[in-house]
Amino acid sequence: MTRAAFQCWVGIVAVYTVEGVYLNTRLDSDGLFLSGDNDYTITFPPGGTPNVGAFWSVTMYGQDHNLVSNGINRYKLGTYPVGIMQTNGDASLTIYIQNDMPSPDKVSNWLPAPTGGFYLIMRNYIPGSNIVDQTWAPPPVLSVPEPAVLAAATVLALLGCRKSNAKAG
Repeated sequence: MTRAAFQCWVGIVAVYTVEGVYLNTRLDSDGLFLSGDNDYTITFPPGGTPNVGAFWSVTMYGQDHNLVSNGINRYKLGTYPVGIMQTNGDASLTIYIQNDMPSPDKVSNWLPAPTGGFYLIMRNYIPGSNIVDQTWAPPPVLSVPEPAVLAAATVLALLGCRKSNAKAG
């Protein structure tokens, strides 16, 4: 009865951990809020996608808690639909999260982002014991530096300058 009442109150999110585990983030690996003004990647190492008995997905939601509308009608990437995502040459899997369409070789792994803030939920259905007992963690959401920033960082590294520990506000 408690579970049924909870589902009526907050929606269908009250599942037992043996049925599903939901992992979410609003932050990138630097602790900054996710925004479509930036580009991001999530890269699973070879064989490192979630260990699930049913399926997994990464779904994007806008600040209004609704799916993010986009021109290709893609709201999630994961196990289904089969054959959409392409693995990298080393068998790793990279999801590209950005507002602008990436190069043609990356579109199959592109999760379109809005221009503003958003958050991600990774759903794992019939999760393996390593997900349930939290010995597996999803890869970080990495911010992809713009080419000009990357070039400047390379020059500074070559000059022997060190990166400041202070985070930009």
